[in-house]
Amino acid sequence: MVGVRGEVGNRLFLLQAREGRRLVIVKCEKQQLAALAEWLAQVIGEMGRPAHLPDDLDLEPEYESDFAAGDIAVALDEETHTIEVTFESLEGETSWS
Repeated sequence: MVGVRGEVGNRLFLLQAREGRRLVIVKCEKQQLAALAEWLAQVIGEMGRPAHLPDDLDLEPEYESDFAAGDIAVALDEETHTIEVTFESLEGETSWS
């Protein structure tokens, strides 16, 4: 999920991803999320929409970020129809995919 917290001019852009019970919250720049969304829209348009999407697309109430995103890498496996997005920490200490 992607969301925004705060007032215009002082916004915090967050991406939340869940794997099982683990919730990871990444602080991103607006431009990073826009570029990622554009790429994902293009790929999903070519691959087709997933069969099921979550009903609730709201951010989790907890919104303290685990880390701030630096580089973001994306990969597409056309055989398995999977997309992998890897976030490197701005500080270079953490990565998550």
